[in-house]
Amino acid sequence: MTNDKDIAAILRSVRGALGWSQPQFAKYAGVSVPTLARIETLAVKPQLATVAQLMRAIDMLGFRVEWRGQGAWSLHTNGLKDGKI
Repeated sequence: MTNDKDIAAILRSVRGALGWSQPQFAKYAGVSVPTLARIETLAVKPQLATVAQLMRAIDMLGFRVEWRGQGAWSLHTNGLKDGKI
């Protein structure tokens, strides 16, 4: 089971791997910049629909999140499908 800290860390990791700012990733994922910022800083508990939308964007970019249980996860790339907006 994942938690908000995991989600925030995954988002920051993906953005870091791409060299993208919050506005760039938010635009690609179709969420507002304030929403992304609040999720990444743990200021809000993200809604399931928003998390699903963000995870779809991560998948579309060629990343795969592997859940290893007990809060452990790893991030893999299958070759970036779209390194630029």
